[in-house]
Amino acid sequence: ELFSVLCGKSLLLPGQMSDALQRHISSYLTMAIGLAICLLPLVGGPANARLVIKEITKTYNVSGRSGKQVHAKLGRSGPWKMRRKHAIAATQRVLDFSQIKFAPRGNKCAMVKMDIHLTLTYFYPRWTNKKFASKKAQKSWDRFLAELVRHEKVHGKLFKTTARQFDKELKKISKRTYRNCRTMSSVVKSSLSKTFKKGRAKHVAFDRREKRPTARVRKLEIAFFRSR
Repeated sequence: ELFSVLCGKSLLLPGQMSDALQRHISSYLTMAIGLAICLLPLVGGPANARLVIKEITKTYNVSGRSGKQVHAKLGRSGPWKMRRKHAIAATQRVLDFSQIKFAPRGNKCAMVKMDIHLTLTYFYPRWTNKKFASKKAQKSWDRFLAELVRHEKVHGKLFKTTARQFDKELKKISKRTYRNCRTMSSVVKSSLSKTFKKGRAKHVAFDRREKRPTARVRKLEIAFFRSR
C-alpha cells in the first residue's frame, strides 16, 4: 500500500503511508487546499463535482529455475523506489486535490469546483523464464501471483471507497457558504483528514489479517518457495 498527494504537478509525499504520515496529513491538505485558493476565479458559480479514477498495472522482472531461486529474487527486487521497505507487490495511490476551488459569493465564500483525481498503480512481479521451470513450480507461481493480485485489488477497492467518500463530503460542504475562504478551507481540511484516518484504519486491519500464517497469500508463498 502506498500513498501520495499531488498538488498541481508537484508530488508532495511519495512513499509508504505510515503513522508519521498521519501526523502530517493536515499540513499536506493545507498545501493542496491552499493552492486551490490561489486559483480562485473572480466570480462564484454553481459547484461542479467530478471524481476521476485511473488504474495502471506495471511489472518488474524476476528469474530463476525453482521457487527458491525466484523467491530470492523477489526479496531483492520489487517496488523499492516507492516504499521505505520492500514489498513483493504494491499499490501506489496518487490523489490530486488541486482542482478544489473556492470563490466569493456575495460577501461570503463558496466552493465552485471540487474535482478529485485518483490514480492507482499496481506493481506485480513477472517471472521471465517461467517456461524453463517444472510444471509444479509454474502452477504454484500462478496461484501465488493470482493471490497477490487479489490482495492488491482489495487495497485498490479501499482507496476508491475513500475517494468516493471524499467526493461525498465535498458535495455536502459545497451546499453551504462560509464567512470567508479561510474558514471554508479549514472545514474541508478537517473533513478530509477524518476520512483519511478512517480509510487508513481499514488498510491496516486488512494487512494485519493477511500477515497471519494462516492467511491464503502466506500459505501460497510458502508453497511456491518449496516448489522445485
